[in-house]
Amino acid sequence: REYEKGLEEGRKRRLDRAIAHLEKAVRLAPDFYNAHWRLGMIYSELNRHEEAKREFVRASELDQQGGEPLIGLGEIYLREESWQQAAAVLEQAGRLTPGSAAGAYYLGSVMYKLKDYAQAEQHLLRARFLKEDFQPATLMLINVYLRQLRLKDALAVVEKHLSQNPEAAHSEELSN
Repeated sequence: REYEKGLEEGRKRRLDRAIAHLEKAVRLAPDFYNAHWRLGMIYSELNRHEEAKREFVRASELDQQGGEPLIGLGEIYLREESWQQAAAVLEQAGRLTPGSAAGAYYLGSVMYKLKDYAQAEQHLLRARFLKEDFQPATLMLINVYLRQLRLKDALAVVEKHLSQNPEAAHSEELSN
């Protein structure tokens, strides 16, 4: 019941209340994967990294076949600029959840930060394959090409993006 209340409060964007209910849920049922994972998501959204990491690690321990908590953990390491840790966690997540566009995107972003542009390109292309019109992956892929001075490839991605999203030509997104 506490978990359901936590979900409802989260839907209403009353995140402090959602946390209180979800924390109670994990006190009552310490092995409740969904409550740990949801807590990790909320803590991450609130930039409460240490708490989010704790919850993602616990959720990952509870479901060692699922990669979603590892994707959340990897995203936090990415935000903290812990590139090696992010890469290791996201590679593991990719093996467990190969169909995750978000996981491929975060791993591509980490590889970009590590200046492994071939791997970055591979993962970003996969993210775009898994999720059509995944704009963050598209923009990061353009950065990968620009960093390597592959201007024709960057231009081709921009042109394709604009042809599929004509409203993006007037968007703040590409003008920044």
